Amino acid sequence: MTTTNTTGLPSKAIEHFPVVIIGAGIGGLTLGALLHDLDIAFVVLERAPVVTPQGAGISLAPNCLRVLDQLGLYQAIQAHSQELLGIRVYREQNCWGTINFGLAKRWFGYNVHSIERHEFHRYLYEAAGGAESVRLRWNVVNIVDKADRQTPVRVESDDGRVITADLVVGADGIRSATRRILASANGLKAQNTIRFTGRVHMSGYTKSLEHLTTQDLGIGHWMLYNDSSLTTWPCQENRQWFIGVKLANLAPGEVPDRSVWKTATPDTVNGEYGAKFHPFGQDKTVKSIVDQAERVIASNVFEEVDFPHMAKGRIALLGDGEFTTASSFSMLSDEIPSGAFYDLLLRPSISPPPNPLISSCMILRIIQGACQAIEDATVLADSIVDFLEGTPNALESYARARESRAQEVASFSARYAQIHTAKLPLGMGKLVRSIIYQWMPSSAWMWYLQWLYGHQPVSKKLEARRRAEVGGKKND
Repeated sequence: MTTTNTTGLPSKAIEHFPVVIIGAGIGGLTLGALLHDLDIAFVVLERAPVVTPQGAGISLAPNCLRVLDQLGLYQAIQAHSQELLGIRVYREQNCWGTINFGLAKRWFGYNVHSIERHEFHRYLYEAAGGAESVRLRWNVVNIVDKADRQTPVRVESDDGRVITADLVVGADGIRSATRRILASANGLKAQNTIRFTGRVHMSGYTKSLEHLTTQDLGIGHWMLYNDSSLTTWPCQENRQWFIGVKLANLAPGEVPDRSVWKTATPDTVNGEYGAKFHPFGQDKTVKSIVDQAERVIASNVFEEVDFPHMAKGRIALLGDGEFTTASSFSMLSDEIPSGAFYDLLLRPSISPPPNPLISSCMILRIIQGACQAIEDATVLADSIVDFLEGTPNALESYARARESRAQEVASFSARYAQIHTAKLPLGMGKLVRSIIYQWMPSSAWMWYLQWLYGHQPVSKKLEARRRAEVGGKKND
């Protein structure tokens, strides 16, 4: 079938899908995997020439692992990840104690798992249908959603290609076309309104540290230095995923125009942390860990100023740990490693801490970017089913639920940052932090995290579908 374009020449018919997902990051691919299992036709449009996730490691907490289990991915995650068994908290060279995170499995059914980002991203890519579902080099520049609802939503690329859909989901980053369209529809500025925070996020993923033993497996570290903090997460075979932040070194008036640095080396991290103490360093320095890195990533951190609603008409946004969308409402680069920054400003009403490195501390603790993107995708998948079946306010219901959850995460992060950085009122910060990290039992930490880790959404539509399939087989 052909149509005629404005030049009078024949052109191919415009393709139509029930769902178009813009962005092949973690959120977009998780949604794709759920729609794939729900037998809902969709396509994922990715602007990059290859699906290459930015970042080093990724942390998967109990609140996202249940739906990954539902998708059949948990066994592979277990086989290629490291369970978090404990976090040792250090104040300079003084160990304040170990939080027993191995209790998480007893409390929540799953432990926290750390896995190489590329490996996990591949699982999602394959679960979403791989190359059959994901189209590369698709740079979306416009989305047209007419109010009459009879005309399909029109998605346009920069090279003139067009796809139509019953609804569109944006998971395409802080500079996304989807965000611009929703912002305009909500009376905000049509362009992406981002600004540089003055911070640089640094992370890396090391080789196996051969001087460590089996007793060191599963042990992470929160390093509290006098002038900064560093987190290391345990990965398989005693590999380490390290995360830190520094202030940007820019000339007066200079503003970076991109997120991910073209070149980042161990020296980038060592310049800030190299001489500092770390118990897992072969010579007890951070440098001896960083020098074993297989990859190092540095990213300028940007923040969003205006925040559109997560759904408008037939367009919805979902948070994405890799390419953060408006649903995160966070201070994020659009290409930084997942989980690092979802915890920040999810609403304009929550003001950032005055010290840029204080806000960096809250981002390094609970590592929830990917998890929240996966939660978004889970709730949105069921709302999409309802929408396609004729429930007109399904996307609005999704937006209300997820914006409320995002607010909870932001509020928790802000409160926890005050404790972790010892910035409490009346000069009580250092005392309270010391008491919590040295004396609070691990079971109290699990109780404290119930609201976060105990909230484990799954696709109820997929559950019902599978129950019906099992019932049908029994009746045959």
